[in-house]
Amino acid sequence: MRLIIVLISLLTVSVFNANSQDLLYKKYDWAKNPIPEKVDLSDTSDLEIVIFEKRAVEFNFDPKSGELFEYYLFHQRVKVVSDDAIEKNNKIYLPLNSSTEVLSLKARTISPEGKIKEHGISDVIESKDEKTNRTMKYFALEGVEKGSEIEQLIMLKRSPRITGNGYTFQGSVKKMKIEFELITPKFLPFRIKSLNGFPEMEIDSTVNDRILYKASYKNMPILKDEKFASYDPHKMGVIFKLHANKNTGATNLFNFSKVCETIYQNVYADYDKGKKSVAKFVKKIGLKPEDSELDKIHKVENYVKANTLILDIDIPAWGDVKSILSSSITLDNKKKKMIASNVGIMRVFAYVYTFLGIDHQVVMTCDRYDKFFDREFESYHYLDEYLIYFPNQDMLISPCENYSRSKFISQGCYNTYALFIVPVTVGTMKSAISKVKFIEALPETANTDSLYLNCSLNTSNSKLAINYRRTALGYYAIQYQPFYDLLDKETLTEFEKVFTAFLTSNKEDIKKFKIDNVGVDNVGKPLITEAELECEKFVEMAGDKYVVKLGELIGPQAELYQEGERKLPVENGFNRLYYRRIEFVVPDGYKIADASKLKMDFKHTNDKGKVTMEFKSEYKVQGNKLIVDCTEYYRQISYPVELFEEFRKVINAAADFNKIAIVLEKS
Repeated sequence: MRLIIVLISLLTVSVFNANSQDLLYKKYDWAKNPIPEKVDLSDTSDLEIVIFEKRAVEFNFDPKSGELFEYYLFHQRVKVVSDDAIEKNNKIYLPLNSSTEVLSLKARTISPEGKIKEHGISDVIESKDEKTNRTMKYFALEGVEKGSEIEQLIMLKRSPRITGNGYTFQGSVKKMKIEFELITPKFLPFRIKSLNGFPEMEIDSTVNDRILYKASYKNMPILKDEKFASYDPHKMGVIFKLHANKNTGATNLFNFSKVCETIYQNVYADYDKGKKSVAKFVKKIGLKPEDSELDKIHKVENYVKANTLILDIDIPAWGDVKSILSSSITLDNKKKKMIASNVGIMRVFAYVYTFLGIDHQVVMTCDRYDKFFDREFESYHYLDEYLIYFPNQDMLISPCENYSRSKFISQGCYNTYALFIVPVTVGTMKSAISKVKFIEALPETANTDSLYLNCSLNTSNSKLAINYRRTALGYYAIQYQPFYDLLDKETLTEFEKVFTAFLTSNKEDIKKFKIDNVGVDNVGKPLITEAELECEKFVEMAGDKYVVKLGELIGPQAELYQEGERKLPVENGFNRLYYRRIEFVVPDGYKIADASKLKMDFKHTNDKGKVTMEFKSEYKVQGNKLIVDCTEYYRQISYPVELFEEFRKVINAAADFNKIAIVLEKS
């Protein structure tokens, strides 16, 4: 998507025809003689305190080229009051980007006594990360002590992000003062929206030669990350985009209808040129005449992803379908693959499905764990993720994710809004219209984890004999299936231990192990694991009685504690269903002292009478066999803060069941 937005920006700014002005912050600087700030350190949880943070984004024209650029100013002063804060802040990493020019760059430390040590560009250290092979540049600040202040001032020049951008200011660190300013030529007004309680931007009336939008916030409250929550979208911040060009009279410059046509043309414009290459490629996939549309969709996805290395890098050859289909790269495992960028692989899928006559639509959205898609504020910075929608199947796939298959796209792309690019044909003209629709999350029945255990106590050695069978479906299976074929024998042995680790850590306890439906071709099928084992982990002696930790047999459970008031709404990754059946054979001569505690039921019912989440356990005794059934499910992705306690009770019910043990006494 990045390439498309850049193209749109260039097309737009080319009609501005304006002269440059001096930058408003050309001479901006920090205080020459700073005095260490006195702050309240009574709250011992504060590891660091941001005394001051200023961000300014100024849009201006380059005096030589006449092109519009974005000038970004970042000024921050932080007091470090702990060893952890010193470790976190004693390196200041610099932005590295081929399209970014560093105009100003400096940092300094201010000791508690007021001694100052400054660092400039000559003090920048360059190193290479051995794991990622990426070059990093940074200041290494020496001699920082508790109570010191670290100050940095950076100004960058980069391509203008006028189609939509945003910043968040809130976090887990206390901030005493925040300032944000947006400066633009008078004929280029912006639309700006404040988020999550940040003050609305106001226009500074004292500035006459341009528009200066500004807002500030004192003593910004801390926002801590919480379990079962989406953190970043709830931070205070702003989003903005260019709204009009008064020189041309154009308004509402960037909206979903306009970008829809651009994306459609960008994806499909060269289809006729690449059609012959696609026809040859399709023959390799192995489609059969009797294949249904759904079969064809799956086979195409499996074949393309299995034979393509997908990289999020905008290189022209990697975006051209003919070049992609003829490309070849040899990987470490000696396998040859095609190579494609995200835009390129999107085109490959679109061309192949078009060639096969499969009705489909390009979809663009963002991950709801990064930001919430605002359908009212039509910003292109929501258009991060490519998806393809098949109307006849009511199903989405994720073309750019190597190990995603079928409808199991990135979890964050469900339960959010998205831009659907719907093809239309008028006469011989092909185009598209935009529709913003909500993508419903998959039901809990699509993501299941079912466990069946047949257990018997061997009184001669106080061990529990267990026959184990587990079936996982959806996201519970897809976290393993696509990777299985890539593992060597040694790694595979360790990998298989994962499935029985909650029962035993001793490989000698496992008598048999079997796994079915692994590999990318089996995504969508249930992943089945079976084992036979005998272990002493779940049995203890208490005099002449046996204590059997029956609750632990369902595996470790999340326990949700909450210190202080809950701030964030509940956000689940996906709807899900757990089922556990334990059949326990009571040994001859013994009986269960009390099984009533095995019965539990915690649930939430909404105002429409629908149960949205529940943990329920039941039991029955048939002869010498105790049968326990546990069902736990979540049918709703999000819950407001007001329902957090209800959610917590259901989550913790499973953890409480985990602690239940039954006592066997002589009958």
